[in-house]
Amino acid sequence: MVSDNYLLHIMNISIFNKFGALNSVPVFAAFAAGCKKNGVRITEHNSAADVAVIWSQLWTGRMAPNRAVWQEFTASGRPVIVLEVGQLMRGVTWKMGINGVNARAVWGEGTESDRVNKLAMRLQPWHQGDHILIAMQRSDSEQWAGLPAAEQWLEHTVNRIREHTCLLYTSDAADE
Repeated sequence: MVSDNYLLHIMNISIFNKFGALNSVPVFAAFAAGCKKNGVRITEHNSAADVAVIWSQLWTGRMAPNRAVWQEFTASGRPVIVLEVGQLMRGVTWKMGINGVNARAVWGEGTESDRVNKLAMRLQPWHQGDHILIAMQRSDSEQWAGLPAAEQWLEHTVNRIREHTCLLYTSDAADE
């Protein structure tokens, strides 16, 4: 039987670091260094590799060429590791998933259960207010793929919130 460790040594992982955001440079470098330390072969911009590593699934700007990499690798059944800025402490933390970075991703084992404490984060008490903020994903991202148009999704979400709250959202409401 072939060990997982052996497979890592013959695998070729290619990082597509020219298509990353400006803040991706040290993250790609750390990823490559970690792979090399563990005996994994790293190449750059090699579409024949076993695994691709891209920055984000936002198909615009500097990252637009990643879409072709994503499509080529996923169409052939090869994994794509997606690196991206973290949702907590942006610019300090980073996220990494296989074939995505949100709900569709495959996550590695060993996620730290003590992460909140390590990041020195404190939960704030819940409070009621006069406003509800709806944070959305960009619709030109793979993470939005298969969802309705952003405007349609937002309208549906606002209507659902209205069913469960007594807050008024229109400028006409201020006159009533």
